[in-house]
Amino acid sequence: MNLPAYTDISATLEQADAVHSPAEVHGICCALLARDIATPGERLFEFVFGEETSLEDPALRPVLDLFEKTKKQMQDPLLGLTLLLPDDAEPLAARIEAASKWASGFLYGWLQAGLSETGNASPEVDEFLADCKSLAITRYQVDDAEEDGETIYLELTEYLRMGALLVQEETQPIKAAPRIH
Repeated sequence: MNLPAYTDISATLEQADAVHSPAEVHGICCALLARDIATPGERLFEFVFGEETSLEDPALRPVLDLFEKTKKQMQDPLLGLTLLLPDDAEPLAARIEAASKWASGFLYGWLQAGLSETGNASPEVDEFLADCKSLAITRYQVDDAEEDGETIYLELTEYLRMGALLVQEETQPIKAAPRIH
């Protein structure tokens, strides 16, 4: 299941004068769902658009679609979660910045879910949250011509993807379907 296009979410957020980037919104979404897969879409809208925003607003439908598709991806037993980041045609620096914003959004969503930054989960989850904090506050300088940068970016995005799934598994494990004998 494919997520809405990054550019579509960006246009929706700009039109609504939201302060978050598409990557941040997806990070928030993943954190809320990792904490509680039953989180309603209203919760995401509250953090992104404010308490007065309705899920029924057709102009905001792409963000609700993002939330619903992310929920399905987070429940995929084959670990089919994808991160909402700019496509590979964008400069490496912009993609790394978006990954940093995703990490910031994840941490923000985790804290908004009423959880502390560290200390209440397994050491692995605490480490992931600390890494999200570091990624969120670090500024990166990259040379788009360096091939190592692409490798680092791929490793970073895979780490964030698997970290989100780890957090979900720690907080609410995916249950295997019952077996019929």
